[in-house]
Amino acid sequence: MGTRKTLNALDRSFLASERRDVMMHVGSLLQFSPPNKGGPSSANDLAPNLTTDGHMLFFHSFRGTDNCGGGDIYYAQRQNRRNDLGWEAPINLNRFGRDLQEPLRCGGDTELKSVCNSLTPCMLVNSSKTDAGPAFFHDDVTDTDQLYFTRTNLSSNLGDFDVYTAMLGLDGTWGRVIFNEELSTTPFRDTRVAIRRRDGLEMILASERPGFPLGSDARKLWVSTRASTLDPWPTPVLLSSVNSTALDGAPGLSWDATELYFFSTRDGVAAGSDLYVATRTKITGQ
Repeated sequence: MGTRKTLNALDRSFLASERRDVMMHVGSLLQFSPPNKGGPSSANDLAPNLTTDGHMLFFHSFRGTDNCGGGDIYYAQRQNRRNDLGWEAPINLNRFGRDLQEPLRCGGDTELKSVCNSLTPCMLVNSSKTDAGPAFFHDDVTDTDQLYFTRTNLSSNLGDFDVYTAMLGLDGTWGRVIFNEELSTTPFRDTRVAIRRRDGLEMILASERPGFPLGSDARKLWVSTRASTLDPWPTPVLLSSVNSTALDGAPGLSWDATELYFFSTRDGVAAGSDLYVATRTKITGQ
């Protein structure tokens, strides 16, 4: 992959940039307001992730209302996918498919990797811990909607983040939350995943697991590929062609996976975190 800087990171409000086709560079940034229809939220709103049809946005937030205790995952909807100012007010994901007038249901303190497994899946995405970094995927093979996300053992943005998967049930609610043991094979921070949404056969994640170059920042981008969505994820390997000696994180893949967006501090501390894009040629048959 070849890498170039794209847009400078500004703050933790949501901004949008559009282009007429994939051959053009992204344009100027426009602030929009899914967190609060009157303007940006006063809390940290992070990790926006669009569904493929562009009508729903997932993100996580540390807002103090309608929250289960730490950072929670929220969703916002819009009728016109071309209207970046047309988002409805966001709703806690635990309310999805449920009566919005009911009290908010939340997962418990113990719903971590030792509890949420394939034999005893947990039933709510947001818990009293921090749930973050949503990544939506529709699996054509099983005709299921899946949401990859990360959960820490603390009610903050710190701690031991691991990767989990939730599924949209037949009752219209997000549940069946399972710790993804294949992607989180170490006791180190695994956070912010990006799945190749065209087929679900490639996953890129930011991790602080051992294996990064000596003397570099611990957080690096790692990749895992599989032959079928029915297969488990192999242990991720370091994405050496993209990583630097600085902090590299928050990956986001284009639909055809020819563009990988991420942030990096590679230009030095004074520059802060900037956005970069790495490109590759589409492989025939993939």
